[in-house]
Amino acid sequence: MRLADFLVFPPEPPPSSLLFVGHYDPLLVLASLAIAVLAAYAALDVAERVRTSETLVHRLLWLALGALALGGGIWAMHFIGMLAWQLPCRVAYDAGLTYWSMLPGVLASAVAIEVIQRRQPGQWRLAAGSLLLGAGIGTMHYTGMAALRIDGLVRYSPQLFGLSILVAVLLAFLALQIRYRIGRRRWRIPLAALVMGGAVAGMHYTAMAATYFLRSGDARMPDSVFQPTLLATIVGIFTILLIALVLVASFASRNQETAQRWRASEARLRNILETTQEGFIQIDPARRIVEANPALCRLLGRSHAEVVGQPVEAFLTAEGRATLATEMARRVAGQSSTYMIAFRRPDGSLRHCRISGTPIHAPDGELLGAFALIHDETERMAHEAYVRHAVAVFENTSEGVMTTDAEGRTSCASTRLSSASPVMPQARSSASLPACCAPAATTASSTSTCGAVSAAPATGRAKSGTAARTAKSIRNG
Repeated sequence: MRLADFLVFPPEPPPSSLLFVGHYDPLLVLASLAIAVLAAYAALDVAERVRTSETLVHRLLWLALGALALGGGIWAMHFIGMLAWQLPCRVAYDAGLTYWSMLPGVLASAVAIEVIQRRQPGQWRLAAGSLLLGAGIGTMHYTGMAALRIDGLVRYSPQLFGLSILVAVLLAFLALQIRYRIGRRRWRIPLAALVMGGAVAGMHYTAMAATYFLRSGDARMPDSVFQPTLLATIVGIFTILLIALVLVASFASRNQETAQRWRASEARLRNILETTQEGFIQIDPARRIVEANPALCRLLGRSHAEVVGQPVEAFLTAEGRATLATEMARRVAGQSSTYMIAFRRPDGSLRHCRISGTPIHAPDGELLGAFALIHDETERMAHEAYVRHAVAVFENTSEGVMTTDAEGRTSCASTRLSSASPVMPQARSSASLPACCAPAATTASSTSTCGAVSAAPATGRAKSGTAARTAKSIRNG
């Protein structure tokens, strides 16, 4: 059989008296449209899986599944739509052509998915994908129509024939525009699937409007045929199962990828918590420790097993427990705060820490506990106490004390020294010392005396100056 034997375009519409007059079953029409939309959704979803596949094998597998889903959906939509068209004559389908009619839709779907699978395909790619889909839908439809056997002849209107292909291409292009040009809204894929399903159904029913079913008394049925109801049932069940398989596989793959991302994110977070010098603690609503990082365990002087599962109050002083109770009330109210608290180590020593606490809530607002970052302030507080003590000694000693820089200029003098010597008021404004009190020129650490004044090198970070200490009775001159 030649293509011209199937696609015959009469020069003018045949008389209505020669035509079979049929009608549609509305439920079967809706069923055909639903299958087309479902197949389009599966194909658009699989296109994302093709793009994100890491290996060539996975990429080809997803491409094949997407092509089978969309091509099978086009195939099923056609035969269910044909079953919806009720003709007052015998109807059957050639088995061989029926099988082969699925191939154009599958191949065109595979090429189209490959063309559009990029994250942001250009307009030329979208146009090429639309043209391929439209051509695939049209080729499948008219190959399926070639398998149709009736008590008559099948002819086509050339104008509506061309319009049916154009409808498929334009609606497919609109569907791809919706899929790839409307941001990241959740409804873009369902809407694109609805429009693409409309492209498949629109092409079919436009092509059916282009078809003339002519009466003919010498038309014969072939030996190998499918009855319409049986064919539609087989095709429908097969396609629905195939689409369901593709959607389940895509859903499982997406969940697996999400789980992998969560595991990778958790591993990065755990690595940060285990290597940071800041303590980290997580507690539940009963104030039991759920998690603690190595820095906190070192701060408490205990192992991880000795910390996790214990009430946080077990490591606090009485004052710290009272502070914690106040702060946990803030967590219940959903507030974050920073406060100071003291932890007691096994040897009885205290570590004074700054706590930055934040509540943890479930999506429904339920309080799941709290976490906190803990910074040890013990050394800083000890240093500040030492400085305050040194300043108090410096200001209140019965002996006069002053410090000088490397050039012998006075940088600081105690109150006792200032009140005892008339020269010392100038010392506060960087006056020079007498030569006998100045440090030796050869070294910054030399010591000299002036009367009852003794000089010694300054201690601490800045060693370029000299500290001078006077006796209780200071002689000038």
